[in-house]
Amino acid sequence: MKKFIIPAFAIITIAIGCGPKPVPAIVYRPRFFITGTYVYSEQTGFFYVWDTIIISKLPTEVNFHLTRLTTYQRKKSGAVNDREYEVEEFNGVYDPLHLKLLLPGRANEIEFKEEDPSDFWIGNQTYSKIEN
Repeated sequence: MKKFIIPAFAIITIAIGCGPKPVPAIVYRPRFFITGTYVYSEQTGFFYVWDTIIISKLPTEVNFHLTRLTTYQRKKSGAVNDREYEVEEFNGVYDPLHLKLLLPGRANEIEFKEEDPSDFWIGNQTYSKIEN
């Protein structure tokens, strides 16, 4: 009987030790905090800009549709020109591990921060959430 128990115990111990390794506990922020309307504005000596990005979810788990509405108003020689408008539509893929919305085919990505989920950043520009 001892001859059977010792090899069986050794086999079980090896099987458990060689089994799948535990996956590190990664806290994934729910993707639903991403959807909403975000705004950014800036004024310089040469222009005003108002930027609105509307993020809506697509049927898949990590894909989102973005609509970007931008208004520019140039200043020249002290005079303010008429407003100019631009509308862009594109899709993004959310990376929950890095809290980023990747924008395939575009130079920038949208970065969310754990400590302030109501805002996001594109480069050094901060967009504030105004509507869910």
